[in-house]
Amino acid sequence: MSGGGKLFRAAAINSFFGYANQLVSVAIVPIYLHALGATHYGLMVTALSLAGYFTLADVGLSWGGMILLGQTHGRQDRGEFAHVFRHGVVLALGSGLLALMAAGAVLAALRAGWDLRFLPSDPAMLRLVAIVSLQAGTAPLSAMLYNVFFALQEAQWPALLQGMARLTGAVSGAGVAFATHEAWLVLACTVG
Repeated sequence: MSGGGKLFRAAAINSFFGYANQLVSVAIVPIYLHALGATHYGLMVTALSLAGYFTLADVGLSWGGMILLGQTHGRQDRGEFAHVFRHGVVLALGSGLLALMAAGAVLAALRAGWDLRFLPSDPAMLRLVAIVSLQAGTAPLSAMLYNVFFALQEAQWPALLQGMARLTGAVSGAGVAFATHEAWLVLACTVG
């Protein structure tokens, strides 16, 4: 299959799972609200929003790395590809560490009893922020590894795995919410 066909297949897979996740979310939100209650559901959504801010530590490095890897692969320059990959991993680790430190600072402030106006002062928030911290620290490295497949024009496989993992996380999160009524366990299922 040509590079354009592989890229189209990866985009189609991503789109399919994106729409499937949206449909599953519409069905799952009432389950979350019933199982967790409005307060803990709100805490979980707040923690997920916080995770979005921690991903800002990437500052576009993963997209830049993907473009550079694609260009070096197109030129068939293995040495430059390895060079870009090594530096991309170092930068991903650095941005992951930066996100982990920011999340750790928020977690430490919550543990110290600081009144952070942008976060609810609920004891469950500590566990939620801890889970988000781990996810924020590992996300840049996993994005860099995904970019290698994308640059090699083999993105349909990670897209398929990523889409299946997101759907599985959403469905298992709903099951955990219904079984345990614990927002932190639901968050661990959905972002893991």
